[in-house]
Order: sequence, then structure tokens, then C-alpha cells
Amino acid sequence: KYGVISMCDLLEDLNSWRTLYCAGRLQKPVVLLNTTQEMNERIEDNRRHALLCAILSLGPTFTEYELFHHITALSYTGDPRFLVGAENIHKVRNIVDTNVGAY
Repeated sequence: KYGVISMCDLLEDLNSWRTLYCAGRLQKPVVLLNTTQEMNERIEDNRRHALLCAILSLGPTFTEYELFHHITALSYTGDPRFLVGAENIHKVRNIVDTNVGAY
């Protein structure tokens, strides 16, 4: 996917997870075309926070695949497309399966 967003709005979402619109996408493997040192640091913080959130949510034992699945699923929590059946119910699994080596 391609998108255009102001740096200010992007940094805000990475910091606060207010919408998870950008932060959620950047928790998964992506290719960045243009970035800055500050952006790289914020993206790494965002990924670290997603990792910690997933670990705390999974319990004492889990597989690497379950961890990747949970990280990916974070950005779809509360997505209305899933609630009304407008999104592929296997979307998270499909993302993890095709990107497992990139996590």
C-alpha cells in the first residue's frame, strides 16, 4: 500500500497509538522509501512496544509464529471491517505466512 501523511501526524500515531492507522502498519514488515533518523527511531520504538504488548498478552508460553501473529493482529483489533464480515478472516494469518522471515 502507498500513502501520504504529514510527518507530524505520523509521529503522533507512532507515539500514542491513537488510531493505530500508521503505527499498526509499521509494526509489520514494510519497505520504507524515504525516512529520517528520527523516523527510524520512532518506528523501532513502535515495534518494540508492539512486541512487548504481544508478549504480555500471550501468557507464559508461545511459539514464534504465535508472537508474529499477535503482533500483526494488534493493528486489526477493533477494525469494523472484521466485525461486519467485509474483510478476509484469514488476513492476519496470510500476512504472517508470507512475511514470517521478515519479522
